[in-house]
Amino acid sequence: MANIKISELNELTKSQRAYDDYLAIVDSSANETKKISLENIMQNNIQLLAVTDTAPSECNIGDKYYNTETGLIYTAIEEDTWGTVGETPITDILYIVLEERTSYTYDGTDLVSVGGGAGSSVVVEPEEATEDTKLIIEEEDLDFTGLEISNEYNNANNMAYSCDYVNKAFGGTILWTNPNPTDDFSNQTITLNSSDYDAYELIYARSKSQNIRYSTGRIPKGSSFNIFVFAGEESGGYLSYRYRNLNYVSDTSLSVSNCIQKIVNETTTGTANGVCIPLYIIGYKTGLFR
Repeated sequence: MANIKISELNELTKSQRAYDDYLAIVDSSANETKKISLENIMQNNIQLLAVTDTAPSECNIGDKYYNTETGLIYTAIEEDTWGTVGETPITDILYIVLEERTSYTYDGTDLVSVGGGAGSSVVVEPEEATEDTKLIIEEEDLDFTGLEISNEYNNANNMAYSCDYVNKAFGGTILWTNPNPTDDFSNQTITLNSSDYDAYELIYARSKSQNIRYSTGRIPKGSSFNIFVFAGEESGGYLSYRYRNLNYVSDTSLSVSNCIQKIVNETTTGTANGVCIPLYIIGYKTGLFR
């Protein structure tokens, strides 16, 4: 193999590629050639456990958190054990803290919240505020009197909120809603009811029968992304997970794949369309993306 040019190697076709395939890449900061998985190349967002100045006390292997003191992202190398070498965030990646339902982007110096959360901020007095000053409202200061959560679809698990509730509570506009949130969701193209947004967020359920919801955080208009859930350990201790790919088609349509079930140490995959159920897509006019 040492005397074969890359152009002479067998070609890996689109139908043959898998997320656990690897490419060679040069890490210029370390002057070293490393490998990178196709999954990491295609990934448009990275999930963080927290954005904080103190490492979380509990973590699983592979978990990540952003340290606001060092400005670096650290990865768990063992259960409840964090690695000591951090990595600088990437400017074109969306970082998501699911438990906070908050997304962040990296401005070259710090992670900046694009949807609430615990990012770095500076407190100023009202008279010192400018037109660029961000207003942060604490949860205890919010008054939701008269704001009722209604169930448009009358299903037992209350899997979907009304458009009016989402518009008021989230500050966005519903672009698409799943009319059958307790059914299997096979590959299809989602049609959005408007192109008047510059970022969108997908809310999805763990499965068609579980009222556990996740958020992708706000994603720049025109981006493709994926959603996933961990299913637990299989025999042999290997992790099993489920994921879907959502590909940008146009400003008013997204292509959603079947839900793929995968065990980390195996190359074969299956389909599990009762998992990772898209519930609705919310559009935002943030002014951050063009």
